[in-house]
Amino acid sequence: MEEYGLIEKRDDEYQLTPFGVLIFDEYRRFSETIKSLLQNREVFDTTQPINAVLHPSLFQGARILSTNDYIVEEIYEKLQSSISEASHLYGVAPTIFPNQIDLHLEKTTANELTAEFILPHSAIEYLQSNFNGKLDTLQSSDNFSIRVSQETPPVGLITVLEPSKKVVIVIHDEIGTIRGLVISENPESITWGKRTYQSFREDSISFESYATS
Repeated sequence: MEEYGLIEKRDDEYQLTPFGVLIFDEYRRFSETIKSLLQNREVFDTTQPINAVLHPSLFQGARILSTNDYIVEEIYEKLQSSISEASHLYGVAPTIFPNQIDLHLEKTTANELTAEFILPHSAIEYLQSNFNGKLDTLQSSDNFSIRVSQETPPVGLITVLEPSKKVVIVIHDEIGTIRGLVISENPESITWGKRTYQSFREDSISFESYATS
């Protein structure tokens, strides 16, 4: 360790150098992140290609909520509560849940929410079949817009911008059942959320274009 500049001898005792402290702190954060991932590995036990968008640094300091610790209904409630106070958000998701539709409809009608969501064809078809009236109301709002993606995203991603910034990652299994949530206020996660959303947005079309195609 002395050879690599991590420790030095002072008064007959070895101590970490400033560089050693930097390396040790980073190692500790990495170890804590890996430990948290291993403890919640069931959340990530899915054939969805989550590795295409996720990486371990996103989980530093994050809360991971697993269906091992909560029943599925509680996870849905945690998701709802994590975004219920948002006044500005955008998201990309493989599906959107009925209670989210009601929440967004209530808040946009009251001019309390500005939002944009990117959804795949299958989710749009589901909404049109089951919530067409609500979908039309949302889409006609000046504060809410929907875009349609060609590809189904491997995770749900909601980036809350106001009143406080955070990222909510929703992990699903192959049939769309929720497996868990990752909630992070880490600035790096928020930057990742914005960048990932923009990447999906560039490959999407407006709902109006989809509806007339």
